[in-house]
Amino acid sequence: MQLDFETRAARYVMEWGEWIEKLQLLVLLGFKVERAKIYVEKLISLQNQDGGFPKNWIKGNPSSLMETATALELLAKMKFKSEVMRKAAKFLADKQLANGSWREEIREYGERGVKKQRVTL
Repeated sequence: MQLDFETRAARYVMEWGEWIEKLQLLVLLGFKVERAKIYVEKLISLQNQDGGFPKNWIKGNPSSLMETATALELLAKMKFKSEVMRKAAKFLADKQLANGSWREEIREYGERGVKKQRVTL
């Protein structure tokens, strides 16, 4: 029996994907915290003191608006309730600009050094 595209894609992500991609897939498929426990624990362990989550999901990196918003969304979709979510929401609220948007400087590291760009959300 040939597997359909979605099943093959899901298997590929679970075999070759990064841990955050695996968690995103499990959330998309409707899995609860208990079924994705190892990835949820990894996510929670990365939270910085300021409540944000580190850029590129690397412990020790400065907190990033994008990673923090992604973490908060994933945990909310899994109906996860904890201080982790309150801290993440506070981090985002504290970074919000007067006009309601957010601005984050993104640094990309490449062969020619550091490239900076600003992103407004």
